[in-house]
Formats: sequence, structure tokens, C-alpha cells
Amino acid sequence: MKILLTNKEVERGEILRYLAEAYPGVATFPAIINYLDYSAYTMTKEDVEFHLEYLLGKGFIEVEEHPRIAGQPRKIRAVKITPAGIDLLDRRAAGDSGVRF
Repeated sequence: MKILLTNKEVERGEILRYLAEAYPGVATFPAIINYLDYSAYTMTKEDVEFHLEYLLGKGFIEVEEHPRIAGQPRKIRAVKITPAGIDLLDRRAAGDSGVRF
């Protein structure tokens, strides 16, 4: 059975790989955009925001925002991969602890 990946899925995977390299630290929003551009994944700010929102909703990342100003859109300060995001990259099955003895 062949699995077809969409460009969006590949882009989200690349974001997670970058965040895993920074773990346990964080990556800034501009750093993510620069990394993607350098890696030949040129995307708009809105594309990256879409991917981050999706990954956040799935629990694969955590987002730190700048303080909000009334009437202004939120601004992402930093992004960090979660253990669930690392498990996804490692292709662990649900319930796998990620620890071996």
C-alpha cells in the first residue's frame, strides 16, 4: 500500500524536524521561516501560521505568544515541539512510552 503525502504534510514534517533539533529549547517564528526558506520550502507567513496552528491543535507543538494588543492579530514569539511531536517523528504507536530497558 503506497501512502501519498501532500506538500502541506511534508512542510509540517519539516517544521517538526527543525523544532526537534532545537529541543528542549524553542525556535522563534522568524527562525522557522528562515530555516524553511533555506531548506527550499519557501512559504508565506500565513502558510507557516496555518501549519503551526494545525500542529498546535494536534498537540505536537506549544506556542508562546507576544502580549496581545486589542484589535491586533496574535504574534507568535516562540515555538517548542512537545513529546507527542517527537513521538510522531519517531513513528511511535499511541501508548508507546518511548523508553526502553
